[in-house]
Amino acid sequence: MNLKKILVSSVLLAGIAVSPHALAAQSFDGHTVNVAFEYWDSNDLSNVLARTTQKDVLASDWAYHDEKDFDAFSSELDFSDWDIDFHQNRIELVYVSIQADHPHYEYQHPWPAGFHFQDIHNSLPEIINVFVNSAVAPFGFDPDLVTFDADNIYVNLNG
Repeated sequence: MNLKKILVSSVLLAGIAVSPHALAAQSFDGHTVNVAFEYWDSNDLSNVLARTTQKDVLASDWAYHDEKDFDAFSSELDFSDWDIDFHQNRIELVYVSIQADHPHYEYQHPWPAGFHFQDIHNSLPEIINVFVNSAVAPFGFDPDLVTFDADNIYVNLNG
């Protein structure tokens, strides 16, 4: 594992932005991050019941968004699409569903489900902290459901 440390400092939604503040000017730029949408057993994120979508995304400070229309369920469904952007030490998730303004098509889930960001190539510094900026998160978003370990960030949309 890369012995440098990275400090994750902000998660927002709509965008949910997970913002790792890196020590020694570290960033996601140029690194490949595996992005998955998963369903978990209770709030035990180690027990994945299903992974509906998964993609390796090359993070770039020069592209906005790094991944457009990431389908949380499948490419055949249009009601849970997200734009994902990695910029410096931040991840921004924007809910862009065609039904985004419809009250029955919200980002929140009645069961534990959400995003899993993983350093699959062991190229990023170790994540040592996550901070959620609640000022930009939507109503009902629970920052306590954003968790992490050295190589993973989980954004649980249960709510």
